[in-house]
Amino acid sequence: MSKFNLRVGDRCAFNQLGKLRNPKIAVKLGTVLSVMRGVNKIAVLLDGNKTAATFHRSYFDPIEEADERITSNLQTPLQQ
Repeated sequence: MSKFNLRVGDRCAFNQLGKLRNPKIAVKLGTVLSVMRGVNKIAVLLDGNKTAATFHRSYFDPIEEADERITSNLQTPLQQ
């Protein structure tokens, strides 16, 4: 799937360009809420946020379910 082929409901993560442009939130994953045709923008609800943010769609790559489990395990603190 192309990075420009994101659809509503797809899980996504910042790619290298997105991480460079948004370093403070680069590790967050999100869900696509809307795709704005003709302007190359998508509204993404980042995990942990209450409201969606709008980004250029070239900042995100879709993630597979298996990739998401691995990534979320890396983000959670170790339990003692």
